[in-house]
Amino acid sequence: MKLLVEDIVLDGNAEHGGFKHAFKRYYPVIQLPTRPGVSLVLLHCLGTHKETWEPVLERLFDLQAREHCKSFIADAWSMDCPNHGQAGVLNETLLLKKPQGVGSDTYDWARGLRVLLSSGLIRGEFIVGVGHSAGAAVLLISTLGLSPQQLPFSSFIFVEPALMTQYAKKQSSFGNSERHAIYQYLLRTCRTRMDVWESREAALRWLSARNPWNGWDPRILRLFVTCALRDLPTALYPDTIEGVTLACTREQEAVCYTYLQDGVDALERLAAVCASIPVHCILGDRIDFVPEDVRRATLDVRMGRTMASIHTISGAGHLVIQEKPDAVTDAMWAILAPLARSGPASKL
Repeated sequence: MKLLVEDIVLDGNAEHGGFKHAFKRYYPVIQLPTRPGVSLVLLHCLGTHKETWEPVLERLFDLQAREHCKSFIADAWSMDCPNHGQAGVLNETLLLKKPQGVGSDTYDWARGLRVLLSSGLIRGEFIVGVGHSAGAAVLLISTLGLSPQQLPFSSFIFVEPALMTQYAKKQSSFGNSERHAIYQYLLRTCRTRMDVWESREAALRWLSARNPWNGWDPRILRLFVTCALRDLPTALYPDTIEGVTLACTREQEAVCYTYLQDGVDALERLAAVCASIPVHCILGDRIDFVPEDVRRATLDVRMGRTMASIHTISGAGHLVIQEKPDAVTDAMWAILAPLARSGPASKL
């Protein structure tokens, strides 16, 4: 379905760094506002960008149109992490002054999300938060300090949530464990991989031949080349006048992986959120990034982390949206469709 798209930039609070927060708002060309609908707020995983959700949203709006629920999803908002994608470009000068990254990454991102939630711009009467990987942690962090009655969300959909247990944090932080070695390898790889290409076409060829990008849906990879790369020169490469580079610099992305306490805080918040609103989970059946013990802890009903539903996508790993966006969409619609048919007020 053809969607209308608006670029919207909101100013963050000066006391929280003064970051610019970049959003895209999507809604169908034909709108039938016959009843109060929902708005989706979508957050991407680290290392990507807000436009990653576009194939998902196009299919999602198609699915609801086929079921004659055209007014159910009023609009959808996708947001960049403050040092990723368009936001990374907008915040370039600020980020150069903060080599340690955007503070406690998830918290800065969550503060920007709360700017949107308090802006009055969201159309739907009910808000469904959708977060992939670190995006799920951001959604949870954004609710800290709020009572159940104050929660701005009516439900959450987590896609491969990347949360953290205290044990996993400890193992990642000390050099005498296998997990620490894997973690350090991730950081080294992030900081040293290629980040300058002579053109977007050259970048596409290079990425297409290498893991993990060679396993991505072609639509997602093309969007990455369009939206996660930026033209040179940049403040980081002022003397390179031709070609493209990463909108989120290698060092900025690596720093995002060093803040582990926010994952712990998000996991500890999860039980209270599950007790207040429905929380749905979409997982890949291949465990390749989030360790199995962390996944078990995330889904531990004994700790009050009871999911309203769990959907598992075959043949996909942590980057399930990049690998199988249509399957993710179908799982999301399986969650949303019953509400679209009966009305969201009592069930979201």
